[in-house]
Amino acid sequence: MTQRTTAPSRVAIAANNGEIGGGEVMLLNIARACEELGIDVTVVGPSHPSELVDAARRAGHRTVALEAHGRREWMRSLRRWDRTQRDGILWCNGFVPALATAGRPNRIVHLHSIVGATRRALLAIARAGALATLVPSIWMQRSVRGSRVFPNWVEPVPSRGPAERDGDEFVVGFLGRISVDKGVPVLARAIQELEQQHPGRFRLLLAGAPRFVSEHDEHAVQESLAPIETLIDRTGWVEPSEFFSRVDLLVCPSVAPESFGLVAAEAMSARSPLVVTDAGALPEVLGRDSADVVPAGDSDALVRAIIGHADGAADRSSTTQKAYERWSTEFSPDSGRARTKRMLAQVGLVR
Repeated sequence: MTQRTTAPSRVAIAANNGEIGGGEVMLLNIARACEELGIDVTVVGPSHPSELVDAARRAGHRTVALEAHGRREWMRSLRRWDRTQRDGILWCNGFVPALATAGRPNRIVHLHSIVGATRRALLAIARAGALATLVPSIWMQRSVRGSRVFPNWVEPVPSRGPAERDGDEFVVGFLGRISVDKGVPVLARAIQELEQQHPGRFRLLLAGAPRFVSEHDEHAVQESLAPIETLIDRTGWVEPSEFFSRVDLLVCPSVAPESFGLVAAEAMSARSPLVVTDAGALPEVLGRDSADVVPAGDSDALVRAIIGHADGAADRSSTTQKAYERWSTEFSPDSGRARTKRMLAQVGLVR
């Protein structure tokens, strides 16, 4: 571990993006945990877009919005601010702020997504001199040597149970970025097959938006959904408590490796049944002994898993309780605060 050159008394958390994605959700969680530990926190983000800075300000955090339009300008502005105004530890919440401040002292590098082969050399530069490099899962740690596992956590989602509905209709839910990587076309094929096998029994509640998705990717997703359009209820972004009260089963059908799985953790906190694929860290989040893991990209396996839940083959009460207990121990705010305290103690900020 690189030693500190000063004795910082504050933490500034620098954003990866101005818009809010999974990493930015964790930034806000980390800011809250630090403040609950009595640490002086400042959230630093770009002025355009200002979604992250605005959310941090509404949450009561001290904020700094640096004038920036686009990633390059954000990186230049952040490095200039870090060199001239930063006081204390800089928590680089993503690859972008880590690279922008490469070589600067008293930094924590926190990676939320997989770094591709083309950026590996830049990652070494971004990590140079860091007090610690954090990743959210054991699965991701395998590709980032010398990193520490620092799992994500989520706020508890009230468990209200599925809303009462007429008949035997079974609602499958998807919540998140509507994209090819997240497996939406695979889920669409599964719903189409379910309709052929059991006409009128299954519906899909599709919640989220194609954020950070290319035009080509968005077209591929919409093309896959077209054959089942009459079976879909679209909500856009929705509060997790409302979403989980409307579904019988959450499906996380990702085909690209996931570094964690925030939506899966939310379902666990809500005691909602869920099925995930074996993409990246998703089985790690759910628990490796869980039976509710199917091969990524296998729509037939997904069909069988959904039917198993719909037919009551799975012991819903025991499996959801077990998942809830895992969330409470590993992915709750209490566990996140304790984890943050331990990590900051290791870099000398708290005792």
